[in-house]
Amino acid sequence: MDLIIKTDQLQPVTDGENLQNLFIASGFENFGLVPESGEGYVFQDLAKIDPDADVVLFDLDDTMIPYTEAKNERLSLFQEYVLSQGLDLDSVECGVLMDCADDFSRWGDSNGDKKYHQQAHSSALAWVVDELKSGKEFNEITSLLESFDVSGETDNEPPFSLKEAPEDMSEVFDAMTKINPFDDVIETVRRLASTDNLETPFSVGILTYGEPDFQLKKVLHVLQLARESGHELPFNQIMLTKVKKGKFLKAIIEKEKNLKAYVLVDDSPEELDSRDVVRSRFARLAPIRIRKAKTKNYNHDWGMKGHEAYKNNSTGIYDEQEGADLFEEVVRVAVNIRSKLAEGVRGTGREAISGHNKRVRSYGKELLKNGGHVTGFSQTLINDEAPIEDKQVA
Repeated sequence: MDLIIKTDQLQPVTDGENLQNLFIASGFENFGLVPESGEGYVFQDLAKIDPDADVVLFDLDDTMIPYTEAKNERLSLFQEYVLSQGLDLDSVECGVLMDCADDFSRWGDSNGDKKYHQQAHSSALAWVVDELKSGKEFNEITSLLESFDVSGETDNEPPFSLKEAPEDMSEVFDAMTKINPFDDVIETVRRLASTDNLETPFSVGILTYGEPDFQLKKVLHVLQLARESGHELPFNQIMLTKVKKGKFLKAIIEKEKNLKAYVLVDDSPEELDSRDVVRSRFARLAPIRIRKAKTKNYNHDWGMKGHEAYKNNSTGIYDEQEGADLFEEVVRVAVNIRSKLAEGVRGTGREAISGHNKRVRSYGKELLKNGGHVTGFSQTLINDEAPIEDKQVA
């Protein structure tokens, strides 16, 4: 087989045009690529975008879909494949090979962040199986895999192509792109975007970090499942970032002409405590930590920055084990951001103030109706029944 020498040759084709073709091939041609999306790709359904609506962005893996659990299914499929090839390996040995190939498939990008490359993972596993079938020892193969260098700076390149995933591995790795979403999260998405629940509904989208085409395939599966059920999801934007989410989102918010609140729902403490998220936390962005059982980050502590911010109502926490309501948590933090924005636009004109008050009142009344509570400036706006256009901010 040809050797891969340069790291840039290892990247799958993920330019905006090819990603757009994935949308079209899946029947979602209504999503179009936004020019100058920064260090990633933003696809929007412009017919559904309200430029004044507050935005709720959901992470994908272990937030929207049970990605960690899907890895268990992938391992079972891999073990079945290994047995079909005449190799007698138990689940532990298959797990070692899967993890070793996974480690191999992660390397730093231009920003220094390690990224997962599914095609590299798949190719490495196929090579491992072939080597075992040829009679090589288990430990010898894992040691070789650990020694391969994909940087192109040494002569120890892997003896297999990383450009395309082998056909033999397709069924094993299909499990990672066809993951059914969490029901409670999907219900929350629908409620946030519906006028049945809010006078001023949210704009809802997905923000995911990783290999763009791999992430998009997972997103499209979720959208297709909903379409096949006869109830399409109200997502109007899909964001595929090549850098950490905080950095990507900060750039988008800074370019935003309309003052609006952004809420990021994510399972990763690392993402939520990133410098860019923390800096935006008291301005226009509120992160919500979602904790789902059997996920990678469930037992990871958020850290002091997250807990202190939660005490100050500038973030939220949703733990399904505690009987919380994700919808109410999103609305609560949006009230807090909108209240701060309304305070910040004092003296800038009645029209700007009116827009903030309308949304605070809409969100707040929904919270109160469901037994929630709001305080301070938000409470003043919600309780004041004077016409919104006549409301003055003291």
